[in-house]
Amino acid sequence: IYHQMNELRQHAKTAEQTALEAMATSFELGKAIRFVEKSHGYSTLERLGAALIEVVESLDLNACIRLNSRFRTVLMATGGNSVKPLEQDLIAMLHTDQRFVDFGCRSQINYPGVALLVKNMPLDNRARYGRLKDTLPFVLGACDAKLRMLDAEHALMLQNRELANAVNSVQRTLTDVSQILIKNQRAVGTVMSELTTELGMHMNKLGLEGDQEEFINSKVDLAANKL
Repeated sequence: IYHQMNELRQHAKTAEQTALEAMATSFELGKAIRFVEKSHGYSTLERLGAALIEVVESLDLNACIRLNSRFRTVLMATGGNSVKPLEQDLIAMLHTDQRFVDFGCRSQINYPGVALLVKNMPLDNRARYGRLKDTLPFVLGACDAKLRMLDAEHALMLQNRELANAVNSVQRTLTDVSQILIKNQRAVGTVMSELTTELGMHMNKLGLEGDQEEFINSKVDLAANKL
């Protein structure tokens, strides 16, 4: 009975540890899922970075992040701290195609548009260390996807702005051309009117017969109408 009691105590302890591990995994995964759900509503790099920092802080991690879009780069750190120049150089140097870069208690997780440098990985707690290695890439993958969407939206906005400027430029050009055409039409009308008047004044001096005068006048009127 004594040995059976000890065995039952060991089983209970193992079951308790398993339950705690499952609860911790569920807790951390829930944070990651909530980040993914909320990330669809973020419209700026700063808001996306702040939300990522919130998730990292909720996991009791000391870290800094680098969001690298096509148009600019944003650096943030936990605790409201600024990213030190040495950390900026380090995170930029380690931002490669390699997913995990581990050195001591530090780990950097890389995606094309986002890098997370964790400075206090729990090496003494292998279970939590493994959970973080599973949870953080899930969060960073969603962050990277949202970053690409923000890039596409920004590029589309710039394209629409350039297109609007081009349309406005074409409209101004067409307006100028229209005004020039109207001005030229009036000028031609004035010239032809003056020509008709002057021709009428001098027609009698040419000694032409009536049908000849009528023929010349009709030709001049026809040319004026065509112009």
